[in-house]
Amino acid sequence: MPTRVLPDANVLHARTLRDWLLLLKDTGNASMFHVFYTEDILAETIQSIRRRNSGLSGTEITKIRDAIAGTMDGRIDDYPSGQDAVALTDPFDRHIHAAAVAGSSITRSTPRTNYSRASMIRRREIAFDI
Repeated sequence: MPTRVLPDANVLHARTLRDWLLLLKDTGNASMFHVFYTEDILAETIQSIRRRNSGLSGTEITKIRDAIAGTMDGRIDDYPSGQDAVALTDPFDRHIHAAAVAGSSITRSTPRTNYSRASMIRRREIAFDI
């Protein structure tokens, strides 16, 4: 069974990381991994892209958002807020953990590794970084 990946907005807003992730997903062995998203992650991604590129038109932003969503293998809609995951140091990233748990066996992809020791103890249950 292919690995299921839930990339954080940190991965998706950086064009190089986003392009590599989505190219690898669609190149070669199609069963290597599947990429999923949530609307919260896309909203954070678009907010970050807008902040870094304030001159983009609404049409350009919409095309970027639609291209990202259209390339993904699926969307996770049903997940809690994640605020009970107190071991994660960033309360604004807890929704990603909650979506990964709800999406069953999804690997969270992020370029950061600032998780507390307590979250790393649970690593066997859910892999946070790739």
